[in-house]
Amino acid sequence: TTSIHVQIDVSKLSVQQITKVAMNFIKYEESMDSFMPWHRREDRCEDCRSNKQAMEEYTNKQRNQRISKCETLEELASCLNPTDAHYYKLSLRRFVGKDNDRQDESPSPKMSIQFRQHPSSKDKTTVTHWIRFCNAFVQNSARLRPPMALKATTSIEEEFDLLFEYVVKDRALRNYYKERRDTVIAEEEKERNDQLLSEMAKKSFSELKSCESSDSMSISGGSVEESNQHLPEVRKRKDSPDQLKCRKRPCS
Repeated sequence: TTSIHVQIDVSKLSVQQITKVAMNFIKYEESMDSFMPWHRREDRCEDCRSNKQAMEEYTNKQRNQRISKCETLEELASCLNPTDAHYYKLSLRRFVGKDNDRQDESPSPKMSIQFRQHPSSKDKTTVTHWIRFCNAFVQNSARLRPPMALKATTSIEEEFDLLFEYVVKDRALRNYYKERRDTVIAEEEKERNDQLLSEMAKKSFSELKSCESSDSMSISGGSVEESNQHLPEVRKRKDSPDQLKCRKRPCS
C-alpha cells in the first residue's frame, strides 16, 4: 500500500538527541497506531513494520535501556531497523548508507529520519497535520530530557494523552488526532457489525435452504401406497335386492 513518507532533517542534532527521538517513538508507537488504519498498525504492513516489535526486549524499560546504550548512529539504526529487507515505521537506514526506499522516490539527505506510518492521502489538511506532528515529535524529543518508561498498567488512552502533553505539545493536533482516532474506532466497529450481520444473514439463508431441501425430500421420497394410507377410507354401501327394487322408479 502507498503511504506518506515524511523526512525530517536531523543533521544539526547529536547522537544523544536522535537517541531520545528513537526512545520516544518506541514508547509511543501504540498510541500513534491508535489513529492509523487497522492495516498499518502493529506489524501488519510490509511497508511500515513495527520498530517496537523488531526489538527483542519485552518491556518499555528494557527497550529504553538498550537504545540508551547506542553510542553511534550505526548502532542506533541497527537497533531500530535490524533487517535491511524490511521497511520500518521509523526509518534510520540512511544513517548507515542503506537507503531501502523504492527507486522511484526522490533522493533525500543522508542525515534524515523518515516517518512511514501514515497512509497515502490527497487531503491537504491530513498531510500538513502529519508533517506538523512529525516535526514537533522530533524537535521536542531532541530538546527534552530522556523519556521514562511507561508503566505496564498504562492504557492506550493515557499513553495518547502523554504523547501530546509531553512530546508533541500541540493542542490543535491533539484535538485533530483524537477526533480522527474516534472516527477510526467508530468506522471499524460499524464494519465489524456489518460483517457480523452479513454472516448471520448467510447462516440463516443456508439453514432455510437446508430445511426446504429436507422437506422436499421427505415428500417425494414416499410411495403412492404409503401416501394413500394417510387418505380417509371411503366405505361402499352394499344394498340388498329388496332395497334396490324400492329405489327403482316405476315407468309411467
